[in-house]
Amino acid sequence: MDKEKIMAKLEKVLDPEHPISILDLKIVEPEDVTIDEENNSITIEFKPTTPFCPMGGVIGVLVKKAISDIAESNEKIIVRCKEGAHTQEEMVNKMVNDEQTYEEILNKLNEIGMLQRCILE
Repeated sequence: MDKEKIMAKLEKVLDPEHPISILDLKIVEPEDVTIDEENNSITIEFKPTTPFCPMGGVIGVLVKKAISDIAESNEKIIVRCKEGAHTQEEMVNKMVNDEQTYEEILNKLNEIGMLQRCILE
């Protein structure tokens, strides 16, 4: 996978509180995406709109879901809040990277229609 394809997909991810792309809001910028071909992983760091953003974890989950949808099954997707970008950084990162927590949140977002509203085709 290349960075251009990742950024094109992220352009279609909308902030849950605003119908605006997370790229337009500068939540994720090109330099926040690292592709490690040797370890077959993609790392994306994001910066919520404010340090107190109540949707910080949800944004991370949306980013991970969007990239997982286009990644190869053997590619590892790592999404994390930029260091110091959120007051609850540890909790936000757990929401995205603890598989059980991530799956529970993903299911809830799907039930309420947020996945469909925030990740455009």
